[in-house]
Amino acid sequence: MSGLTRGGDTPGARFFMCYIAIELVVMATHAWALFLCSLAPSTEVGVLLAPGSIMPMAVLSGFFVNQQDMSWVFRWFSYIDYLNYGWQAMATAGFHGLTFNVSEDAGPGLQTGEQVLKNRLRLATGSDLSSFWVNIGVLVST
Repeated sequence: MSGLTRGGDTPGARFFMCYIAIELVVMATHAWALFLCSLAPSTEVGVLLAPGSIMPMAVLSGFFVNQQDMSWVFRWFSYIDYLNYGWQAMATAGFHGLTFNVSEDAGPGLQTGEQVLKNRLRLATGSDLSSFWVNIGVLVST
């Protein structure tokens, strides 16, 4: 239903790529929460610190607003935010190599997944998946 098993030379590769990106984001989030809870002086403070620190990360990760549209004051944060790299990896896994059937009556629209990535993430995407693997590498290193 989501189309993650179709397209490309190897069926299921898109699903595997999206799955590995989600799994790495979950592991990094768990590690971040454990780190914050280990620094907290009490359980109550730890329970408040973890979600309280992850919410700004989600807002500044580029999911809601493109990084290029953010003020320069906040843009630097997206480079140290692991959720930014997870978002880019999942978007690349979901849209890379897709083509859309857009009728002429619908007007000008996005025809390929690469156009969606370029428009939404405002990243230069080529025909290869190098940006996906760079994002995965950053997630593994966190």
